[in-house]
Amino acid sequence: MSTPDPRATRFASRVAIVTGAANGIGRGTALLLAREGAQVVAVDVDADALGRLAREIAEAGGVCVPAAADVLRADEVERMVE
Repeated sequence: MSTPDPRATRFASRVAIVTGAANGIGRGTALLLAREGAQVVAVDVDADALGRLAREIAEAGGVCVPAAADVLRADEVERMVE
């Protein structure tokens, strides 16, 4: 019998907001956090790429809420966290 990977639940019951999540380091961070049990709010200006990321995380059994926003705009950040 194999021992469950403790990383799979490291961030269970946690929500992580990841900015710049559509590509590069942000995307990698979102994938890692989801793999370790976090519910991910993925933020980026590229809504299409966010949709692809959310599908990839969901297909792996995780939870990802895509939020298209420009974090340099206060009104968009406020809308994102409501």
